[in-house]
Amino acid sequence: MAALKSQTRKWAERIAAANWIWNDTYSIGGINHLSVLMDEVLSKKVKPSLPLYGFQFIFNTQSNTRLGLDGYDNYQAPLDEDGNELYKRRMWVSGNLEFVDLPPKAGDVVLCSEIVLSVRCLGSNAFVGIAREFQRGESVILRETRTLLYTNEPYNDRKPDLILQQKEFSHSTIIKFTLAQLMRFNALSYNLHKIHHDKAFCMRENLKTVIVSGPFLVLIMLRYFASIYPNLRIHQFKYKNREPCYIDEGVTLGINVVEGGYLVEFVKDGRVKCGGMITIRD
Repeated sequence: MAALKSQTRKWAERIAAANWIWNDTYSIGGINHLSVLMDEVLSKKVKPSLPLYGFQFIFNTQSNTRLGLDGYDNYQAPLDEDGNELYKRRMWVSGNLEFVDLPPKAGDVVLCSEIVLSVRCLGSNAFVGIAREFQRGESVILRETRTLLYTNEPYNDRKPDLILQQKEFSHSTIIKFTLAQLMRFNALSYNLHKIHHDKAFCMRENLKTVIVSGPFLVLIMLRYFASIYPNLRIHQFKYKNREPCYIDEGVTLGINVVEGGYLVEFVKDGRVKCGGMITIRD
């Protein structure tokens, strides 16, 4: 473990000065494809005038020129000096979106600047924090942070067999993601991670089947909230991915008003799969 931590820290030193720039034009084609997909998932037609909250997940994306064994781009993965992977698995565990200005619209040219913000070793795991800043012209319109967990441990489903009491929501809907829907999102977001399309690979990772990607869940949560509260302007969404959300598994997506904002969550058998707090602008 000591050797792994040492190699991870050396990688962190090497990558500390790195900066990635992703330029993209928010095309009407991509926007329309994603909007149709989310309307299908939510089983409701959402007004096309809604802001494009979270659409940066299908634009300003990684180049996928250096794939890891799990199929995802290794440009920010901990590697040794010879370019070999230090960890077998990675998971998107949390993130924060701060909408400084109105989200982009079709035709906007957006520049994304990205850095590795932090690297924290905890036991045999490494938590890598990423910071992204999006500019439209000279103005910053969005700041994003995301945290990925790197580990050599297989997934361990530690939750008990008992079903907890179902949560009550002010607004809720039942969603069941299909593999076809996830594959369409994978294509839009340029995501080749095998846990989002390869069932055999997932089962080798001790996962029951293919799991829905974190960005897709976040987009659906933002879209659902905006459809329920179209007159509220989202300022921030801070979220966590707590448990895998599997395809073909019915989950409840719900919203509750809480102190300081709105709690939006995916829940199955009383357990939160993914969720977080939305705050709005006055």
